[in-house]
Amino acid sequence: MIDNTLPWKTHTEIIIPKLSVATFAVRDIKPFVMLDTLKMVYLSYFHSIIIYRINFWGNSSYSKSIFKLQQGIIRIIMGVRIRDSCTEFFKM
Repeated sequence: MIDNTLPWKTHTEIIIPKLSVATFAVRDIKPFVMLDTLKMVYLSYFHSIIIYRINFWGNSSYSKSIFKLQQGIIRIIMGVRIRDSCTEFFKM
């Protein structure tokens, strides 16, 4: 049984640096690879970290910083400016 009061702060503190490294890697290789390759790197590197046990920690108050990192990497991949909405790109 899972405790309803279980804080997920520790889990999010562990995966945020991993996601930051993945974001840096995507930003670093973007000028040299095609969009399909960037999407594949995102799915295999960034998304696989996020998806692990998201049904448990996804509703925690600490998940906001993780989703901001996800929004940032989507912006990098798709070339979306900071002020522009990237909602449609999440669907892709």
